[in-house]
Amino acid sequence: MTYRQFTRKEFYKLVWTKPLRDISKEHNTNNTLIKKVCLENDIPLPTQSYWSRLRMSQDPAWTPLPDGDDEMKIQLPTVIKSAPTSWEKECQLEQKERIDLKVRKIHTLVKQAKKNLVNQKVNAWKEYEGYKSTSKGVFDINVHKSNIDRALAVANRFVQTMEQHGHKIDIISNTSRIYENGTWVEVNGVRFQVDLREKRTRTMIKGRHSWDEAVFKASGELQLHFRKSYQTRLWGDSKITKLEDKVDNVIRGLEAWALREIEFEKQMEENRKRNKIRRAEEQAILKQKEEEAARVKILIGDSQNWKKATEIREYIKAVHFFAKENNDLTDEKKAWMEWATGIADKLDPILKQSH
Repeated sequence: MTYRQFTRKEFYKLVWTKPLRDISKEHNTNNTLIKKVCLENDIPLPTQSYWSRLRMSQDPAWTPLPDGDDEMKIQLPTVIKSAPTSWEKECQLEQKERIDLKVRKIHTLVKQAKKNLVNQKVNAWKEYEGYKSTSKGVFDINVHKSNIDRALAVANRFVQTMEQHGHKIDIISNTSRIYENGTWVEVNGVRFQVDLREKRTRTMIKGRHSWDEAVFKASGELQLHFRKSYQTRLWGDSKITKLEDKVDNVIRGLEAWALREIEFEKQMEENRKRNKIRRAEEQAILKQKEEEAARVKILIGDSQNWKKATEIREYIKAVHFFAKENNDLTDEKKAWMEWATGIADKLDPILKQSH
C-alpha cells in the first residue's frame, strides 16, 4: 500500500475545501480511509448541511481545528486499482465514443440561436449593457457577449439531454398572446416555459444627483429559468458545480415538478367532480323547495277561491230566498243568479279538479 503525506493543518484545509468524493478521486483513495485519518488525528469533518449552504452561495463557518501539533505528518493510504478487464475497456471506449458524438453534434435549435446571436446588436441599455438576446422564434438566451459560447454549449447539452429522456422542446412565436411566445419544454405532458440567462450583480453608487444610482454588471453565472403559470424555479452555477454539469439534475427536478403538477391536476379534477355533484345536489334541493313553495302558493290560492265561491253561493241563496219571499223572483234576477252561479263554479277549485 502506498501513501500520500500531509501535515495535520494541510489535511484539515483539504477536507474543508473539497468534498470527500473529489479528494478520493484526486488522491486515489476512498471516503472510508479519509474519515479514518480524520478520526485518528482529531480533524473535524464538515456536515452535509455545510456543503448545502455552500451550494446556495452562502459562506458557512469552518469548525475550528482542535489543539494539537498542526505540523504533524499524516499519511493517507491510497488504493491500488486493478487493471480494467477487456470488457471494462470496451465499455469505457463505447462511453467515450458516445460522449464524443454528443460533443460533435450541435442541435438545430442551438445552431439557430448561434446564428441569431451573431446578427444581434449588443444591448446599450444601462441595466443590460454588453448583453445579447435572441429574437422572437429562437431559443431564449440573454447573456453577456463574452459568455455566448458557453451559453450555447449549456443550451446544446440541455436540449439534447431533454430529448434523450423523451421530452419535447418547441418554440412558439406566432400567437397574439405575448405570454405564450417563447421556448417551451414538455415533460410527461406538462409544459414549462424556459430561458437561459446570465445573472447580473447590482451595486449602488453615489450618483450625480442627491440620490444613489444602481450599476449592473454581468456576473458570469448562467441560469436556466423555468416558469409555469405563477410558479418559477431556476438552476444555475454555484461555487462548486457549473450549470452544464447540473443538466441531469435539472431534468430530474423538472420531472419531479411535472409529477407534482399531474398529481395536483388530479386533485383539482376530483375537487371539480365533487363540486359538480355538490352543486347538482344543491340545485335539486333548491328546485324541490321552489316546487314546494309553488304548491303552497297554489294551495293558498285554491283555498281562497273556494272560500269566495262558497260565499258567492251563500249570497245567491240569500238573494233567491228574499226574492221568493217578496214575490220578486223576476226573469232578470233568475238570469243574474245563473250568471253568479257560473262565476262561483269557475272560482271553485273542487269543481276544476273534478273536470
